[in-house]
Amino acid sequence: MPSDPSADRQSSGPVPPDDGWRIRRTEADLDRLGETESVFALGNGWVGWRGNLDEGVPCGMPGSYLNGFHEQRELTYPEDGYAFPQRSDTVVSAQNAALIRLWVGPGGGPREPLDVRTGTLRQHERVLDLRAGVVHRRTDWTSPGGHRVRITSTRLVSLPRRPIAAVRYAVEAVDAPVDVRVCSDLLANERVPENSDDPRAASVIHDPLTAEAGRAGGLDGVLVHRTARSAQRVAVAVAHDLAAPDGFTTDTDCTPDRFWLAVGGRLCPGERLELTKFAAYECATVDGTPTDELADLVADEADAARAEGFAGLLAAQRAALDAAWATADGAAVPTRPPPRP
Repeated sequence: MPSDPSADRQSSGPVPPDDGWRIRRTEADLDRLGETESVFALGNGWVGWRGNLDEGVPCGMPGSYLNGFHEQRELTYPEDGYAFPQRSDTVVSAQNAALIRLWVGPGGGPREPLDVRTGTLRQHERVLDLRAGVVHRRTDWTSPGGHRVRITSTRLVSLPRRPIAAVRYAVEAVDAPVDVRVCSDLLANERVPENSDDPRAASVIHDPLTAEAGRAGGLDGVLVHRTARSAQRVAVAVAHDLAAPDGFTTDTDCTPDRFWLAVGGRLCPGERLELTKFAAYECATVDGTPTDELADLVADEADAARAEGFAGLLAAQRAALDAAWATADGAAVPTRPPPRP
């Protein structure tokens, strides 16, 4: 059952002060993107989201990953040798459901994308809360055109619900009305930068996913893809909840490698646009679960997560971690009595 809406609203409020459970960064750290993306990564043993910014740029290495999901590539040698492997297994990103982009601008004029490398960054804070199992983000940004907005988001990868990840993203106008457009993306074959000069580094496999199916309905979408050589099929569904002032409009589109939901309208100071995305991931062999069945499965899982509500996911996450941390400290684990002489 959905939880108390007031508790749901508090999930995007101010982050509590440090109490030993939080890792906090208060700068963009553009020269340490790889490090911060690892620090703020979330996973549950099945789904893993890199700690990229919600809008996806700038980034060191983007992606959302599944345990065991990979592609194969041919290995070549100057000359053959006994027992030389002919293929290498390479981890590849599944369809990335973590992306939420923002554009701001004047009424009727061109909008500018949120990018922490441009404009004026008054505040930028990210916090990994090890007690709650979430990453909080707070950004106060003025675009190059002078339009100021405040962004808050909370991201989780569910521990009790293996296939589920979710993010709540909110935008507020600060001191003047502003036109905003928020785009929630589900993206396959996201470009991965090749930034290593080390010949031992794994080669990047470009466009490892082949589209099999795509659906869009209401505020929700599904993409199903497969790999060519490792013969794996992966399906990702997204379901959305939207809370926006009157006058906002929505639009969706689905192409072989992308589903997106766009929300646009005008925010006045004191008003808030809040978009919550629930994503579900499943993987199977190509000879296993059929395409349509896998698509139905993830769509049902994403819809069930939405029915539980973001506050429900947060409460279940905290309960799972309370149980884990209760026995994580050696002092809290009952000790075995010494052996008898």
